[in-house]
Formats: sequence, structure tokens, C-alpha cells
Amino acid sequence: QNAGLTEIPGDIPPAVTRIDLASNLITSLDKNAFSKFTELHEFDVNKNSISEIHDEAFDELPKLEKIILFMNTLVKIPKLRISTLEYLDLSNNKISIIYDSTFDALLNLTTLYLYDNNLEEIPKLRILTLKYLSFGKNKIRKINDGAFDALVNLKTLYLDNNELKAIPALPISTLEYLHLQNNKICTLNDDTFDALYSLKRLYLNNNKLESIPKLRGLHLDTLALHNNKIHQQSHDFEDLTLNRNFELYIGDNPFECDCQMSWILHNSTAMPGCSEIQCASPNKHSGKFLCEISGEEL
Repeated sequence: QNAGLTEIPGDIPPAVTRIDLASNLITSLDKNAFSKFTELHEFDVNKNSISEIHDEAFDELPKLEKIILFMNTLVKIPKLRISTLEYLDLSNNKISIIYDSTFDALLNLTTLYLYDNNLEEIPKLRILTLKYLSFGKNKIRKINDGAFDALVNLKTLYLDNNELKAIPALPISTLEYLHLQNNKICTLNDDTFDALYSLKRLYLNNNKLESIPKLRGLHLDTLALHNNKIHQQSHDFEDLTLNRNFELYIGDNPFECDCQMSWILHNSTAMPGCSEIQCASPNKHSGKFLCEISGEEL
């Protein structure tokens, strides 16, 4: 690390299992650049200036499991024919497009980071083994039909800090953690979360929602809806099954504190975030915190 290297050193022992060349000045990875490292398990070149990787750069590596390429200047993803790969980090690059077949050869991939790139849409992803997927901090406006249909083992999905205005129905029954915060979502279809039987944490804060989405059948530990434009508590909210340690974050919304808010008030002791709910209307409650108002006053 930090050695001012501009290329892969030629004196690395061929039997190494891990190569760490982080924080150097390498600009490209050539064809068969690592072919002699047949025992290599992990390769790390984060914080370089890599803008190009030959499609055959990682060929001939029968044991490679982890590639770390974050904070480079890649504009496209090379063809990766590494069936043993389990972990791929392409965060903080300049990637703008992913083709449907980009990851098809990665038969054992479980973790994929594409955080902080220039992606505008999500194609169909055919990675059956994937468990962790990060698309946060891109420019994504569109999730293509069937984008997540094949992700039958996915547990964590980051779509935060994008340009999304709508979310299609998500058919990922294994999903446990869903991050949709810091988008431009204003409405959600009634069936958006219907298939998410395993969901534990849902983050929808910092969007433009005007109502609470349907959450029927969900058994959440955490629900974040703070800093939206929600003004009324929908009765659909009552379909949510409360877990023992359920946490609700719903402050910084312009709530109309009327009788529809009684369900939240009655469950406030089980939901610490309720203490942050401040009323915007009616006038008699404007500026008050909901916890300061009795059920009879609503």
C-alpha cells in the first residue's frame, strides 16, 4: 500500500493467497495480469486510478474469491469469468451501465457493491446466490421489469440516495433489510411490499411520501418514515404486526393530529420514535408533540 506503484510488481511470489495494492497509482489491469498467481484468493486495488480492466485480466485464477476495486475510475465493468468469486466491490467508480449478462458467470457471488457510481437504471440481475446488493448513491430513476426476480437468496438491498420516484412490486421473499431512504418517492403501490415475508427493517425516510404505505402482513423490527410529507395516519398502518422491540421513526412529518392518530398514540410506549411526532394541524394542536395530547383531545 501507498508505494507509488504504477503497475503490478513483478517480484510478487506466485504462491501468494492475497495481494493488497491499495492506494497506489495503477491505471489499468492487463490481459492475464495475474495468471501466475494460481493460489490467489483475494485481490485489493482500492484507491488507485484504474480506468480499464482487460476482459481476461482475472482468467486463470481458479481460487479467486474476493475482488476489491472501490475508489477507481472505471466506466464499465469488464467481463468477469470467475465462477469462484464470492465478493465484488465496485463502489465509488464511474460505471454508467450494466448489461443483463454482466454477472452471469459469477455462479457463487454473494456480495456485490455498486455504491456511488453513475447508474441510471437497474437491469435484470441473474445472480441466484446473491445475498447483499448495494446500489446506493447512484442516479437510478428506473428499475427494469424483472430486475430482482432471480435474486432468490437476497437478504439486504440498498437503493438509497438515488432518483427513484416509484418502486415496483418487489418479489424477494428472502429480503430482510431494504434501504429506500433519500429518494424522491411520492407514492407506493399497494402491492409493493406484499411478497416481503421476511422483511425486518424498512427505511423510507427522506422521501416525498404523503401517506403511510400498506404494510399488511409484515413483521418489522424497524420502520423509518421520518422526514416525508405524511399528514395522516392511514388505517392500513394498523395491519402492521408489532414485534417486541419494534422501532418506529416517523418524526419530521406535517401530521394532522386527529382521531386517526389514536393507534400511534396508544402504541407510543412500544415505539420510541413516536416522541418525535409533532402536529402541524389542526390549529389547537399545531406545534404540540403527539405524546403531549390525550386520546380524548384528538
